[in-house]
Amino acid sequence: MSEEASADHKIIILGLDGATLDLIVPWANQGHLPAFQRMIQEGTIGELRSTIHPLTAPAWISFMTGLNPGNHGIYDFIRRKPNSYDVELVYAGNLRAKTIWNLLSEAGKRVGAINVPMIYPPRPVNGFLISGIDTPGLGSPFTYPPDLYDELKTNVGEYIIAVSGNGQEEWARGFRSMVEIRTKVFDYLRRNKTWDCLMVVYSATDMAQHIFWKNMEGLASGSPSPEDLQFGGIILEIYQSIDRVLAGLLDEVDDRTTIMIMSDHGAGPLKRAVFMNRWLEEQGWLVRRESAEASAAASLGLRATRDLLRTALLAGKRYLPAQARGWLKRNLPGVRDSIEGFMLSSQLDWSRTKAFSVGSYGSIYLNLRGREPQGIVEPGPEAEEVLRQIIGGLEDLREPETSERVVEKVHRKDEVYWGEYVDFAPDLIVQWKNYEYDCRQRFGTEETAVFGDALTLSDLQEAQNMSAVHRLHGTLMLRGSRVPQAHRIEGAQIIDLAPTILYLLGQPVPQSMDGRVLIGALDEGYVSSHPIAYADDLGEGFGPAVGEYTEEESEVVSDRLRGLGYLQ
Repeated sequence: MSEEASADHKIIILGLDGATLDLIVPWANQGHLPAFQRMIQEGTIGELRSTIHPLTAPAWISFMTGLNPGNHGIYDFIRRKPNSYDVELVYAGNLRAKTIWNLLSEAGKRVGAINVPMIYPPRPVNGFLISGIDTPGLGSPFTYPPDLYDELKTNVGEYIIAVSGNGQEEWARGFRSMVEIRTKVFDYLRRNKTWDCLMVVYSATDMAQHIFWKNMEGLASGSPSPEDLQFGGIILEIYQSIDRVLAGLLDEVDDRTTIMIMSDHGAGPLKRAVFMNRWLEEQGWLVRRESAEASAAASLGLRATRDLLRTALLAGKRYLPAQARGWLKRNLPGVRDSIEGFMLSSQLDWSRTKAFSVGSYGSIYLNLRGREPQGIVEPGPEAEEVLRQIIGGLEDLREPETSERVVEKVHRKDEVYWGEYVDFAPDLIVQWKNYEYDCRQRFGTEETAVFGDALTLSDLQEAQNMSAVHRLHGTLMLRGSRVPQAHRIEGAQIIDLAPTILYLLGQPVPQSMDGRVLIGALDEGYVSSHPIAYADDLGEGFGPAVGEYTEEESEVVSDRLRGLGYLQ
């Protein structure tokens, strides 16, 4: 590739968490999103297949590395601790693969990333980084360079990492504030820093969809409720706010800049909740221990306990001094988990449990002898037979009312992942039908059994049901002088974006990346005159992790992820 080809080329990436073409295209066609309509008419558009599962942590890391989870090792927001039934939060320090920020920096390119998940704590780059949802707080080292936060406070105002809400009005105000501050920071850094690759992530799209999807559908139903009339337009409002940002960029950039819009996954309505460990228990694969402690917890009443904890936390937020509120925040989640979880070492009879679920979407692990501390399933023929029977049972799992199958496919880990870290993956990955179901590892209540009608974002907030969940296919849009107009691309995957970004910036693509350059999204003449260059590998890997969560920081991040429905 010639020096002239990309020496002065730039890329701006708008990351819209959870954005779906199911909303963007109709709204653009109806005139609600004129800048997105320009992207459709003047560039390339297509669905972007996420990771399995379409979850924030593995998806964003796959975007930044061009690797499938089997090669970067992150499958969820949590990971199993070795030789233990315990879990811990994952963070960027666990990552040993280089990201596009590192690769571009090493090539002398200037990078900037704003609110990108899974980069905390930020490593040194040739440019600047601001970490996203995994940031513990404003007092943590969440920017690179470290003094960037002070510069932003002086020139932009107070920064917002994430919001929480007790009631829809509070959530809506929070989302508006998030979009506003992201845009102010993006505008300031874009205009006052030198960059070749600049990215900002808007997370309000995803959060608003989780909460307000049902109101959006209600507003369009012809018989909206008062709540639908008040909140049914919030999701569109968030998209329109970003549309105005995009309109400014389209008018501002020249032929030397490509604009990319992408999302880590899509979104759609939630159909039912599924409690995987309850199903495993009913099938005899999991056994809860019978003990005085477990009986006492059960007799206490799960629902009453949950209501008590929620009331205590809400009252604390409203009336207690800051020190007492801090104590509640630190301690109530742990109390809640120990009661509601009914899970793992203190709750299961490992001498009789052959399989259990940990993490998102009902992923299943065998209690394998030699791997788990109290494993009873022998590797080899016995393990294969247990897996075969569980797969058969889940693929025949049906909705109680309709008798429709709810599982698309149950995968063994080596069927969907490949690479150095496949052994860290769950033994079985459950792909739910159209990803309309959200699964929890806990047992629910006696009333819900395996299926439940609703899930709350957090049991320690006022009742706020989730009405939308992630979908496998998100959004991809490209526009620039190297992109054909009014073009459609099929088969794009999130792992393809890192190599495509490197290519557009004139950099060789490491052969060890799992993704490919999306030549089908680019101008044929440009691609034919600028062949893809490859590098032998990703270069030297990272050294030891840079920083780590303290116990208090881990609890802060865990509490935030629970509040958004990402931890169980």
